[in-house]
Amino acid sequence: MPGPYLANFGSGDHDRPSPYEVEQARIRPRYVALLVEKAGLDETTADLVIATLFDAKRSDESVCICGCHPQFSSLHDDGFDCSCSWSDERRAQHAKEREERMNSPESREMRERFEAERAAIAQWVAGNPGVTAEQTTSMALEQWEGTVDGHPFYFRERHDQWHLEIDLEPTGRFANRIVGTNSDGGFETEPESINEGRVIAEGSYSQLPTGTLAHLEFIVRTIRDYLFAETCDHAGALFYCPQCGKRMSGPT
Repeated sequence: MPGPYLANFGSGDHDRPSPYEVEQARIRPRYVALLVEKAGLDETTADLVIATLFDAKRSDESVCICGCHPQFSSLHDDGFDCSCSWSDERRAQHAKEREERMNSPESREMRERFEAERAAIAQWVAGNPGVTAEQTTSMALEQWEGTVDGHPFYFRERHDQWHLEIDLEPTGRFANRIVGTNSDGGFETEPESINEGRVIAEGSYSQLPTGTLAHLEFIVRTIRDYLFAETCDHAGALFYCPQCGKRMSGPT
């Protein structure tokens, strides 16, 4: 599902902090130290100031991350190296370097490769009846959605691990998809159903073939192999089915 989404990072298990809370706890001491250094506060007072500004919680004690509340960010060295603090000379140099990178042969080659990749995927999908597919994200988090022979699928790869689901159905849970902002600067959202299916395959990134189109081919092949094995009669099978390759019950 294309986003972006507004997530609730509060953990249902109050004995385990959420990833959001862990990240906030990592950054927080840097700002306490900044107040001690720049404002001359003692550490206890500085920590109380940070708590007053940043510790916004709902009535159920879940963390509120609305845009109206100050929030720590890990971007730009936790905010300590933001371009707003740069000198005019450094900002001009950064802009010059960025323009040079964008116009470099490497960047042009990357853009051309990306466009060729998109065209190859569209051509492959057009030549494979029964398949619809879209790579919804590709950087840091690779996600694919679509259908194979009438079966909706979802593929996700991140942090060297991937999994593949099919036959997605509504879970009864909803994500808050961001659709704009209101006059107060807060996010306007609309609920969108969270769908989940059977996980039919999972593994590490090293198991995947190289290349984006190869990933799509792998996804489609894996789904069709799984569906074929589900309907196979396994005639003549001993330890492995000679038709679908499925392992039969037997000694390990």
